[in-house]
Amino acid sequence: MNRYIFLFIILSRANSFSQEIASLPLIDKFNNYYTGGELDLFTSEDSLLFVIQRVASDVKITTFDAEYNQIKQISLTDSPFRNHKILSSVSFDNSMLFLLSGGIFKNRFSLISYNFQNQKFEEILQLEKFINEEFLSSFFIEDKLHLLTVSLNSQELSIYTINKAGKSSKKSYDFSDYKFKAPGFSDEKLKYLLYQKGISPIQNNEIDSFFEASSKYKSYVFNRELWLTFDQDSELTRLIKFDLENGKMVLQDIPKPVSTEGKIKESNSFILDEHIYQFALNKKEMILEVKNLESGLVNYRYSVKDDEDISISNSEIKLRGAAYVKERVMEKTSQFLRKVVSSESAILVRKINDTLQMRIGANRGLYYGGTAPGSVHFAGFSQDYFFISALPISDLITTSERWIAFSAVFDSNFNHLDTETIPNLYDKIKDFKESKDLKKNIKDALIPFGGNFIYSYVDKDVVKLVKF
Repeated sequence: MNRYIFLFIILSRANSFSQEIASLPLIDKFNNYYTGGELDLFTSEDSLLFVIQRVASDVKITTFDAEYNQIKQISLTDSPFRNHKILSSVSFDNSMLFLLSGGIFKNRFSLISYNFQNQKFEEILQLEKFINEEFLSSFFIEDKLHLLTVSLNSQELSIYTINKAGKSSKKSYDFSDYKFKAPGFSDEKLKYLLYQKGISPIQNNEIDSFFEASSKYKSYVFNRELWLTFDQDSELTRLIKFDLENGKMVLQDIPKPVSTEGKIKESNSFILDEHIYQFALNKKEMILEVKNLESGLVNYRYSVKDDEDISISNSEIKLRGAAYVKERVMEKTSQFLRKVVSSESAILVRKINDTLQMRIGANRGLYYGGTAPGSVHFAGFSQDYFFISALPISDLITTSERWIAFSAVFDSNFNHLDTETIPNLYDKIKDFKESKDLKKNIKDALIPFGGNFIYSYVDKDVVKLVKF
């Protein structure tokens, strides 16, 4: 009987959060098990939603307007996408630009334009193969594409800037004069810090996942600045700001909380608006500090010892992916501290209405965050971004089977509130997938659009679009 009650709750929650808006026939030869097929979502500055299905060089592009009405569908059999991966795209002037990566090591990059009127592709630019650099991320701001790379031979980060006419420039930044401490190393190389990990793009909206927050390396875009944070050092968060207009760089080291119970063993941070939230702990104490980024002043500090209760928790401390059971509740703070210290700590902060919704804990899987090398920034609801592409989230849902966390709710002045937490987007999608009995590793994608979030997934022989 309890099983049916639980299923009813899942179905009710899923239906209250979601609404199916479209169902499209699947492109030929595409299925959930064919690794060469791709499902992508893109949006444009004129409020259009594009659903792109691809198998090898065969492409189907379906266009929806802001009211989710299908207004156009194009099928192509001679696209330049064969053996290439779509990293991101931008739509303007009745055309769409695609950033593609190809080659055995995905180190060849091309900028391709597709004209909706004559239905033809044109290669605008092909960058030289990255031999001594590793690609980290890409993002569009207004009418320019930016690529971030790390050198494999030196302590350099580089930003390539490409305009819509195909003109490119490169600006490199040398960090040889700065030491990057890491566990076991007093001066680690950037290439080793970032190799095969990439940088997790943080959008400061519901797209952000707890697993992206667990990455020690994050990126943010504010106005026309790219911000990178490095949290591998237990003593400080290193914030690097790149001004994309004048090419200037500013480096800021922000001290992490200090424990009275010994050396900090695990830590991380998260930036929202003008504040940085730093979470640090060892097996005896957990500390949360909120600092003003400009003044450096601590606006809020909370600490709890291993033999005390976590008074700021608005939920149970849950351990997901435990041995023998899918989920269990941790009763003691000491249990929470031990688990987090041996995992990838994370703090995720969302601003919803007049509250700050925090999720604090750790990712216990081998996943470094929401990105692999070649991460992509979203447009979100920010005016800073001209466009960006969707996130395939099946990996996020799968890895969400292993975490430990509790939720905390504050007002805008960092006063703790005794209230219920608001479910996050990934919990809603997870409930939806369970209600539809969908497999964890299906082809899917997620993107913000028109004040909502559009989730697309492959179900048998159709592509379905759901609004959250």
